Amino acid sequence: MRISNDIARAFFEQHIDRYYVQYSDLLSREQYDDSEQVYFTEDENAFRQGQWVAVTVTEDATVIEPVGGLSVLDEAVDFANQKAKPLFLRMDENTAAELASKRPLCKVENGEWEHHGVFGACKGTSEKRETDITVRPATAEDAAYIQTLPIAEWGNLPVVIRFSRNLDQILLAEKNGDLVGYLVYASSYGNYNDIVNVLTHPDKRGQGIGKALVAALIRLSTENGKVAYYGEAKTAASAALAASMGFEQLIPPKAVYTFEPR
Repeated sequence: MRISNDIARAFFEQHIDRYYVQYSDLLSREQYDDSEQVYFTEDENAFRQGQWVAVTVTEDATVIEPVGGLSVLDEAVDFANQKAKPLFLRMDENTAAELASKRPLCKVENGEWEHHGVFGACKGTSEKRETDITVRPATAEDAAYIQTLPIAEWGNLPVVIRFSRNLDQILLAEKNGDLVGYLVYASSYGNYNDIVNVLTHPDKRGQGIGKALVAALIRLSTENGKVAYYGEAKTAASAALAASMGFEQLIPPKAVYTFEPR
C-alpha cells in the first residue's frame, strides 16, 4: 500500500533524532522542489517499524530505495515504471544481495544518489584545542571575496555565499591568514544544526582542517543548546570524518543499481 505523506511526515518528525534526513528531505521536496517523494509499505504498523520502500521522482530519473524489507518492492516498481524515466535502486550491500538472488542487478556509478553512510547526532563534545587553524562565521566582507573564487577548487561555496541569508551558518577555516576550508550548516528542523557541506581546499588536505571545522560546529551547537547532526556522507573521507568526530552511523553505505534487462 502507498502510505500518505502526512503519516510519513508525522512519523519522521516524532522520531527526528533518527529520521532527520528523511524528514528534511520530504519537506524540502514538498515545499521547494518539483520532485515527488512517496512511500510503499505493507501497512501503517510496518511503516512505523521502519519497513518501507521510498520512491523519489525527479526531473531526470526515478529512484527506488528499499528500507527494512522488499515485500512491497513490486508495487513500488510498478509505480516507478509509470513515470517512464530511467529507473535506479539505492540500496545497502545486504539488501542488494537479497534482491539479486531474485532478479539480476547491475551496479552503476552515480555520485548524486550513492553515499557512504548516513550519520546522526554527535554523541560527545569537543574541547577547544590549541591549533594554528582559526574557525569563524563568514561576514559580508568575506562574501564579496569568496564569490570570485574558482568553483573547481571551492565547490559550491561561491554560489552558496552569494545567495545565503544566514552568513553566520557558514564557518570559514583560516590558516596563517589564508582561507583553507569551510562548513555550511542549517538549523531548519528540530534541535539540530545539520551539516550541509564541509570542504577542505585540495592543496590543504590532511592537516586536520575538516576536523577543526566540525569541532567548531559541535562546540557552537552545545553552547546554543543544540546538537550537531552530520547527515549523508558523500565520500569515504567524509564518512571517516563523521565517525572520528563521534557521530552515530544510522544507515550503512548505499550504492546505486539498475535491473538487468529480462
